Amino acid sequence: MTRRRPARRPEQDRLADRLPGAWTQFVEDGDPNGGRGGGWQRFTERRPHVQSLTSGRWKPTEFLRDHRYAFWSSLS
Repeated sequence: MTRRRPARRPEQDRLADRLPGAWTQFVEDGDPNGGRGGGWQRFTERRPHVQSLTSGRWKPTEFLRDHRYAFWSSLS
């Protein structure tokens, strides 16, 4: 029996369409936006900056808070 995958939502398609180009730009110059604004800050120990990759606007996110790092790390 073959299981069918559920259809993707439009926002999932938008994200899937954006990612290959963003990774290519990131490899070329470190900015997945290609210098078109919304540039990414460099990740450092002092400023552990990460981006939220969604189907909408890509923006900075606070990784430890947004991913509930304290909770998950307490389980180990």
